[in-house]
Amino acid sequence: MGDVWQGKRLVLEIDHINGDRLDNRRENLRYLCPSCHSQTETFAKGRDRTQ
Repeated sequence: MGDVWQGKRLVLEIDHINGDRLDNRRENLRYLCPSCHSQTETFAKGRDRTQ
C-alpha cells in the first residue's frame, strides 16, 4: 500500500527547478504532484501550453 493516496495510485512528476529540462543535476530536480507541478513558473517552459 506504499504509493497510494486516497485509494488512488500516487503519481509524481519531476520538476526542473530552473526550467531547463536538459539540466538534470540533482540540485535542479524535485518531485511534485501533477497539480503542484502545473502551478510552477517554469511548467511547460518553451512549449505551447494550449496543446
